[in-house]
Amino acid sequence: MLDVGVVADRLLDAAEFPRPLHHALALLAALHDLGKIGDRFRAMIEHGATQGDRHWQVSMAWFAHFDGDLLGPLLGGDVQLRFQLYAAAAGHHGGPPEPADMHGGANRKRMVRDAGARAETDARHVIEGIAALWPDASLDALRFDLEDAGGDWRCSAPALSRWFTGLVSLADWVGSNTEWFPASTAGPDMADYVAIARSRADIALRESGLRGASPSRRAAASLFAFDAFSPMQRAALAADLPDGQTLAVIEDATGSGKTEAALMLAQRMMQAGKGDGLFFALPTMATANAMFTRLTALGAMFDGQPSLALAHGSARWHRGFRALTGRTAGESDAISCADWFADGRRKALLAHIGVGTIDQALLAVLPTRYYALRLYALSRRILVVDEAHDYGNPYMRTQLERLLTFHAMLGGSAIVMTATLPADMRSRFVAAFQRGASRPPPPAVPDAYPQLAVIGEAARSSAVEPAAATVRRVAVDRVDTLAAALDILTDAAQRGAACAFVRNSVDEAIAAVAGLRERGVEAMLHHARFALRDRLANEDEVLATFGKQSSPEARRGQVIVSTQVLEQSLDLCFDMMVSDLAPMGALIQRAGRLWRHKRPRPVDGPVLHVLSPDPQNVTDENWSRDLLGQGWYVYPAPVQWRTARALFAAGCIDAPDGLRPLIEAVEGASAPAAPPALERAEEERLGTGEAERAQAAQNVLNPEKSYFDDQQVFSDEKFPTRLGPEQVTLVLARRGTDGRLKPWAPVDDGDVARAWALSEVSLAKRRWEQTGGVDQSTPEIAAIRKDWKMWKEGRYFLCPVGEDGILCNAVKYNEKEGILLAS
Repeated sequence: MLDVGVVADRLLDAAEFPRPLHHALALLAALHDLGKIGDRFRAMIEHGATQGDRHWQVSMAWFAHFDGDLLGPLLGGDVQLRFQLYAAAAGHHGGPPEPADMHGGANRKRMVRDAGARAETDARHVIEGIAALWPDASLDALRFDLEDAGGDWRCSAPALSRWFTGLVSLADWVGSNTEWFPASTAGPDMADYVAIARSRADIALRESGLRGASPSRRAAASLFAFDAFSPMQRAALAADLPDGQTLAVIEDATGSGKTEAALMLAQRMMQAGKGDGLFFALPTMATANAMFTRLTALGAMFDGQPSLALAHGSARWHRGFRALTGRTAGESDAISCADWFADGRRKALLAHIGVGTIDQALLAVLPTRYYALRLYALSRRILVVDEAHDYGNPYMRTQLERLLTFHAMLGGSAIVMTATLPADMRSRFVAAFQRGASRPPPPAVPDAYPQLAVIGEAARSSAVEPAAATVRRVAVDRVDTLAAALDILTDAAQRGAACAFVRNSVDEAIAAVAGLRERGVEAMLHHARFALRDRLANEDEVLATFGKQSSPEARRGQVIVSTQVLEQSLDLCFDMMVSDLAPMGALIQRAGRLWRHKRPRPVDGPVLHVLSPDPQNVTDENWSRDLLGQGWYVYPAPVQWRTARALFAAGCIDAPDGLRPLIEAVEGASAPAAPPALERAEEERLGTGEAERAQAAQNVLNPEKSYFDDQQVFSDEKFPTRLGPEQVTLVLARRGTDGRLKPWAPVDDGDVARAWALSEVSLAKRRWEQTGGVDQSTPEIAAIRKDWKMWKEGRYFLCPVGEDGILCNAVKYNEKEGILLAS
């Protein structure tokens, strides 16, 4: 308990609490496991007996039992506020303890009685002894809400309770590590032992990667050795930073240097004391992986040896991340990631530089286990939300708004980056952040584009000159048949152009590849329905062919057919492009991959050919189904119609001046009403949006409540961060030369677990069930599955792939095309 209390004491230093409150929190952190004092816990340790009540529940009972004559007089403050902090200390295992009646409830009396005759005396002695180590402890500064606390979350009991339980969870993980805190025989008294523990805590925090680095004082401009900065980068270097929590919104076109601008602005925010590190939140694992690679070279943002961690479901299998793990402080590398950080996605948020999917941050505002640890971890990080326009659906947007509220409430600052953010979304994000900072929303941010808005007590918005590379006009051409689209691609490829066809569904992408092959064009296929090992290899091939460093020989005449993953994950450049009709923001992102880098072109100019029906001829609600096939179901028909109407009327995508009008023509307040044939679809879209918004509002945490009020927490899967068809995971296997099943991916360096992970591919549960699946009870499959974790039951299926590629009825797989499903 003292080990954990001392670690908490060290962690509290960074938050700069008033001394009495600091001492009170350190004292409560040390008392976190008070419930282990008792006969039942001792019997469990010594004899393996059933524990009965969990020790954190008993801790809460002891807190309540001793509140009247010991802890209450010792700590002061209001009794309700004390109980919020008691619950935070006791509930350090991912969720709060059940309420213990503060007026002598029968359940609490039973737990005290079950602890045994000696336990009450022992527990009292422990409280008194530990209290003497933090003698100035007082909760008198606590208030009932943020307004009463003058906007200072440290003195608002509800806000503090969630932050504090995250701190105790972290201190418990570090202080319970026997490599740093070995067991000691009886001997030293508490004061002598604490002196020993403090030195161990300093070592533990350094070797874990939690300490050992601080924001560098070097000029933010020195982060990048550019000959000249882009206009947005110059704006980020020159912007005035207000006092207190700060939200910056960077709106600029693809290729304008937004990422570097955000990093320089984040460096300045850290230097101004607004954070000790940063967390980059991105829409997909692929974008997170790409950003991770870029950030490995940015150790110069810190003095000392900063930690860098990747946070998403497959992070531990990422080669770059694996190469970084295991390094501890004192090694020569500028950036490290101790094994302790790499042990879980939650811990990755604690790194000085964290990179991950937005989901890892959104879980901080859902009632999931250890959500408070996520809130605590992010509170001292500059939260950088990239591709913010991708979170426009009501479910994700509501979560992100709540995340910004909590982040500001706990003193955090944030940067939101976007190329195509509707004005309404920007206003919602600003209002949510200001709510958390206990400030009224500022006047509306202007609609200039590009622009940098910096919001504190007031909003300061700077119109920014567009970067020269982003000033361009992409012509738009409507294509009304799939055959015509394939002919355009074939002709361009024969002229040596590097071509892309972006489709809205995997099935339609596969069909397009088949159509191109019939025309003598061998097209590359790129989508998410590959086993992870093959998807990573596919991404490497795509980058080598169409990336910034690709050679003219590699690109010449090459064609890729892809789904939406192409529009956001990789830095690619094409000479010509055909795309299915998609929402305006997506088409602008796709067009951003045309003529992105300077190089010779075999075609006259950038043209986005859009496969779309005529928006002037809408005869029924299935307006575009025959043309787009399965891709018609991906986006709401009224949004598609508004996009087609605005885009073809404009005749081009004029960057940057024309981007805002195009976005607002689809998603703004002045967007036209849907035509009569799509009125029912519009009603369904609006109804679905309201339902998603209501579901998110029901799910997210209430910032006005305390940790004590969050009586039910669930697994991450119970409250998903995204809505969509339920997925299953197919774990592919092949037969070795000995006839036994082995992972589809090769086993490197004897790491079988990694090979199985790289053999996984996701598929919609509905479609998998339609195929009849693979019998999981056969002896050879059951022999492998017996070692799987229980939570995989019904969600993971081992699937041997035959030599002919067949998994089961109607399902085939190969490494070039991925999962193939019969119609």
